[in-house]
Amino acid sequence: MSQRTRRAFRANLHDGRSTLLFAARNAAFSLIELLIVVVIVAILAGAAYPSYVRHVRRSHRVEAAVTLLRIAAEQEKFHLQHNTYAATEQLAARGLMQSEHGWYVVTIAPGADGLSSGFIATARAVDAQTADTDCARFTLDHTGAKDAFAAHSSHSNRVVCWR
Repeated sequence: MSQRTRRAFRANLHDGRSTLLFAARNAAFSLIELLIVVVIVAILAGAAYPSYVRHVRRSHRVEAAVTLLRIAAEQEKFHLQHNTYAATEQLAARGLMQSEHGWYVVTIAPGADGLSSGFIATARAVDAQTADTDCARFTLDHTGAKDAFAAHSSHSNRVVCWR
């Protein structure tokens, strides 16, 4: 290669366009590198998604608690006006028997001596929230006693569910 050809070659290497073209050729990812990144992202997503789903289900538990506390307040207002607690049908007419986003459905059971002496409100998980088997049922009675139960158990999970 002659001296003149070398100078022209060097000039082309330092020319802005040639430099960008040269850098672009070396900056590309190979298929192997791309596959490694995809595998790493898939592993991270596979580990994070179940945790995310558990967190979302736990956050829906708040909706059960809020709904039951709202019903308890309505029951006290009803009791002051009628000297008895409202039945499920009376509260359903006011649109209170389902949680705000529909994750729980509420039923009212009379207390030991009927609705004149007390009530027990129970919020049961529905739809996708039924997958939260640790806290499938929440209860609140006229005294303010709170409880929660697993899907197929009578064992209390109050501490876990009513946080």
